[in-house]
Amino acid sequence: MLRVTYIDYRKYPFLEKVDRVLTRVWPGLNLIDLISSKSGIVYENAMKSFKYILETGKAPLPQSTSENEVITFYSTIFLASLTNNRWVVERVAIAYSKRAGEFLAKDSPESIIEVAHRLGIEVKYVTDNAPRIPIGIKRSSIIYRTLPYAIALKDYVKYSRRLSSDPRYALVNQILDRGWVYVDKKVLSRILEEAIMSYIKTMIKPIKEIPSELNELIMEIMNVLKEYIGEEQSFKLLSTTGERIIEEELKGIIDYELFPPCMKKLINELRSGENLSHHARFTIAAFLSRIGMDVNDILDLFKNSPDFNERIARYQVEHIAGLRGSRKQYMPYSCQTMKSLGLCPIPDNDCGVKNPLVIYYRNLRKKYRKSRLESKSNK
Repeated sequence: MLRVTYIDYRKYPFLEKVDRVLTRVWPGLNLIDLISSKSGIVYENAMKSFKYILETGKAPLPQSTSENEVITFYSTIFLASLTNNRWVVERVAIAYSKRAGEFLAKDSPESIIEVAHRLGIEVKYVTDNAPRIPIGIKRSSIIYRTLPYAIALKDYVKYSRRLSSDPRYALVNQILDRGWVYVDKKVLSRILEEAIMSYIKTMIKPIKEIPSELNELIMEIMNVLKEYIGEEQSFKLLSTTGERIIEEELKGIIDYELFPPCMKKLINELRSGENLSHHARFTIAAFLSRIGMDVNDILDLFKNSPDFNERIARYQVEHIAGLRGSRKQYMPYSCQTMKSLGLCPIPDNDCGVKNPLVIYYRNLRKKYRKSRLESKSNK
């Protein structure tokens, strides 16, 4: 089995212990000492990295030695801990995990396996008789995709859970043999990326008692958050007394209290900064555009996503809303599809409809019919 003892901590700083690095580089000082000294290089690098991640959703590429990169990484996640903000935590974890995933996709088998083992994941490299899948024919010869990596089934299931709605990662589409799942480098790198994101999130823990010497830093971090993500994000839902009960006339009335349970759950998760799957984001955008919400208001909601990119998000939302491409306005997933994707919060309790839109318009008609009756009785 391939193994190496060397890891490039410039690429994977989360695998090194910061105390060990500090002992070598800054003996006698800890991370709080270095960060609270606002004139120092550690503070400068950490704040620069922190702001870059908030602005772009990406972790900056390594610029210095492995020691400095490790210290910058731990300083950055320390700043994230001080915010006690779930969106920030998700954004920082995703940024560093995506960067690591890009490195893994280009790294040697030895390095990939060592990273996996440091994360506690069982992976092996198959040098002989690796499974091959025929993918086409060229010049009368069959072209194969080789699967030289094997990851323990328990680890694959654990870290592919969020990706399971994508056929490329669904377990039913993988080759499984005696407790091992055989994959290629691209799939393994993506699975490890998920493991790294989970690992980093466990490192970013809220600080219950903040030392007084960090009070000034806390104020600065709050100002940074206001600069890059604005005041606390709110989902602006309009209230109305509407008197019309015809569905087309009700379009454009946004009343969150009347949303079906699935949409309430997904939108609450999005508002809290969770990193939702592609399918979850699609059905939210389709549902909101169908009931008449403006594209800009939908984008305001998606700004809570840790990996939000306004240019990409705007294109996707406008495409779903029928403002781009084929000009087809998409429907949200049917209830059956929502259940199959694990997006229905009450899969054992049938709502009695085929699409979440039906529930919303049914609730809307009931509310405003009742409002009209009450209005008449009061006259």
